[in-house]
Amino acid sequence: MQKNIKIKILAGLVLASSAGPALAEQRINCPQQQAKRMITDRLPSGWWTTPVVDGLSQTKIMNVGGQPTLMCVYGNAGSIQREAPSGKSCRAVTGGFVCN
Repeated sequence: MQKNIKIKILAGLVLASSAGPALAEQRINCPQQQAKRMITDRLPSGWWTTPVVDGLSQTKIMNVGGQPTLMCVYGNAGSIQREAPSGKSCRAVTGGFVCN
């Protein structure tokens, strides 16, 4: 009886450990905490530009060209994006994304 219980416990541990990697989540952080946007064109004498600097304000998942795309939004400074990892389902979280 006791041997049978040990075998069941061992089998449960093997199953649990083999299921672990398949369920692992991947964290993808936005690469910057703030971004700067500015005009880079040459301006006539007497004119200047003031850069817009803004912190990370939002993360979201967009569909760009039929591909799920991870987007980091920096308020008025703009946004940056990258494709979601192939074959993974992602969700937006504070500061980045979690994919599994």
